[in-house]
Amino acid sequence: MSKIKNQYKNPFLKTQALSENQKKLLNKAVQLQQINNLFEAKIICKTILDAEPNNAEANHLLGVIFLQFDDYSGAIELFNKAIISNSKNAIYYSNKGTALQKLMKFDEAISCFDKAIALKSDYMTALYNRGNLRFELK
Repeated sequence: MSKIKNQYKNPFLKTQALSENQKKLLNKAVQLQQINNLFEAKIICKTILDAEPNNAEANHLLGVIFLQFDDYSGAIELFNKAIISNSKNAIYYSNKGTALQKLMKFDEAISCFDKAIALKSDYMTALYNRGNLRFELK
């Protein structure tokens, strides 16, 4: 799970127009998630989503937290919400692929990794995850 945890080192907050307060809250949630304080990070994400249910970054980060709690179906639902709000972010598709892989939905997982790679051809995490899954499936 460390790859998921570490991808938030530099939050990509430019993908949405966020208020300063939302940016601060989201940055705080990211910091908490990075130090594995998942419960507090989850509360902050839910606070953001109460005010703005379609916030792609908050939905995505909450999805990552759900992945860390092994709630793969819940994570997929949140990644889908993030994708609906911003379909151009490769990380959303890659993390959705990871959750699908955990649920043994391999074809759907590969499709998500492919979409991530199509959006960002040098996205190493998606390339690595896709390659490993294809290797495991032989």
